[in-house]
Amino acid sequence: MSRRVTKTASAVYSPFGNFPFPAGRCDLTCACIAYESPQHIINNPLPMKLKRHIIPLTALLLFVSCDLLSDPGLDTEYPGDENVAWVEQIFSGGQQCVKNDGYTPPDTKKLLRFRGIAVFDTGEEHLLTCAACSCPSYAAIHYALIHIDNVEKAEEIGFELSDGPY
Repeated sequence: MSRRVTKTASAVYSPFGNFPFPAGRCDLTCACIAYESPQHIINNPLPMKLKRHIIPLTALLLFVSCDLLSDPGLDTEYPGDENVAWVEQIFSGGQQCVKNDGYTPPDTKKLLRFRGIAVFDTGEEHLLTCAACSCPSYAAIHYALIHIDNVEKAEEIGFELSDGPY
């Protein structure tokens, strides 16, 4: 299906080649859309003004997104021993006898912080696994020290109260 494009320009350029026309009205019947020359874009000051604003905004967006995705670390405002509790959850995965099984254990801090739970300390206790090919390649108890008010939130995602790793 062809499309009729009417354009007033000194030249009409196509991705399939240049089609110069004399100044004034030019008719072009083709499947592509005619657009102005690349020289017109270079001479137009608008793209430079946009670049001046887009580059800093892109840098700011990159900084903010990297900051949000970075390791959250531990919360520093420790509320005292009477206001904290250890929670634990067992994680296992992967498969013995499979090279690079691709299993990555979850990051306990990120998992809890995603639910809005402040984490003051963490620990892991690795568990023994069998050597059969059907056994997991990773098994561990993940511990986290959280505020006692957040224990119910942690229990909603599978954590249980614990005595801690120590």
